[in-house]
Amino acid sequence: MKYILNITLGMGMLWLSAGYAKAQQVELLKPKDLGRWNIPPGNYSGITPIGDGRYAVVSDKEAQDGFFVFRIRQDERTGQVTEVVNEGFRGTDSALKSGRDAEGVAFVPEDSLVWVSGEADQRIVAYRTDGAPAHRELA
Repeated sequence: MKYILNITLGMGMLWLSAGYAKAQQVELLKPKDLGRWNIPPGNYSGITPIGDGRYAVVSDKEAQDGFFVFRIRQDERTGQVTEVVNEGFRGTDSALKSGRDAEGVAFVPEDSLVWVSGEADQRIVAYRTDGAPAHRELA
């Protein structure tokens, strides 16, 4: 059976629910607040899978530019989210941030780059998955 992880961002929190796909039907399970796993609200504004059950998550109120990595585990039988671990922040504390207001994030597996968009400066900056700047940018 194929499971679907539904991630909803809103009200400064990240909500997770899981469901399964059977033909064209999807059943969503109840959302789980991340506080259950001791992850505080963080004004999370974007999320993207980066492989091996890990997700890059951006917060528009973070003092640095970059992303958090959350490891999300699901029960293979039920699809329930069983664990969420914040593996920490990856990025830069350089002047690059200066009010970027990170809103979106995307992962490109072909080059293993995490792209973070800033609402305030209207730039999209690339990072390697370890958080080091890739010195690539879309303007």
